[in-house]
Amino acid sequence: GGLTMKIAICISTFRRPQGLHQLLRSLTAITAPTGADITCVIVNNDPDDSAPQDIASEAAAWFPYPISVHHEATRGLSAPRNCALGVVAETSEWVAFIDDDSTADPEWLAQLVQVQRETGADVVTGPVVPRYESTPPAWLEQGNFFLTNPRPTKSIVTSAYTNNVLISVAFLEQHRLRFDLRFGRSGGEDSHFFARVQRAGAHMVWCQEAIVFDAVPDARANAKWLFRRQVRTGNSRTQITRDLHGLAVAALSSGAKSAVWIVAGLSECLAGCFLGKTHRVQGLCKLGWGFGLAQGIFAPPFEEYIEER
Repeated sequence: GGLTMKIAICISTFRRPQGLHQLLRSLTAITAPTGADITCVIVNNDPDDSAPQDIASEAAAWFPYPISVHHEATRGLSAPRNCALGVVAETSEWVAFIDDDSTADPEWLAQLVQVQRETGADVVTGPVVPRYESTPPAWLEQGNFFLTNPRPTKSIVTSAYTNNVLISVAFLEQHRLRFDLRFGRSGGEDSHFFARVQRAGAHMVWCQEAIVFDAVPDARANAKWLFRRQVRTGNSRTQITRDLHGLAVAALSSGAKSAVWIVAGLSECLAGCFLGKTHRVQGLCKLGWGFGLAQGIFAPPFEEYIEER
């Protein structure tokens, strides 16, 4: 209440001790927003792993905010985030989500908060900038495959990313919104969650200056991984439409879009034979998206995140 803004930075972690440590180090350097009362909540998705607790205990010596560590045994992406929301529901007015393979720009939180205060938004989200493990091939840099499209600050958005977002706890409580466990292992849980947040009437805006850096391991810096990611996200997009609007609407809308994307993808793949690899992979990504949209009409959700997060 008053001028104090109680913010919980929430991190879900799963067997990434080095990533978690680097993230906490980056958070020590953030500019604290004026009047903000900041806490940090870590949810460990592997209760048998003592590393997150050890890291938090060690960080107590140098980390500027109170840290608490909680355990969530249900594997996936949804359950630990719900655990975090449960922890902060009583004590915080705002929750800021960031991932354990990300680091925050020093102005990250201050910018999110400033835009929230100027717009009164319920949700503020911002860009994710890739940090490659090793120098990426030229086609990957040219294609911006890992970069979020820039938008004007304060522009309205219809979705957000859980690796860079500030959300009103009161809004979530009022509408009883949590992440859906059915999407927890397939991915798409954040798209599904924010589709429901938007449907509940949330005012959602963009902040171009609130930057999060995302580690891109070598294993992801290739065409095969990018194609699989597009199939997976296309699939979950249709699953979300199915869940929110029914199978008939999903079949009609995703069926039509799928055909368009597959045709576009094929033509860009062909053009890529002359224009180079960036275009070929962009074509492949469009194909993957089209296949995924169609697959989602018939297929059960992927279980990809059981092994790979």
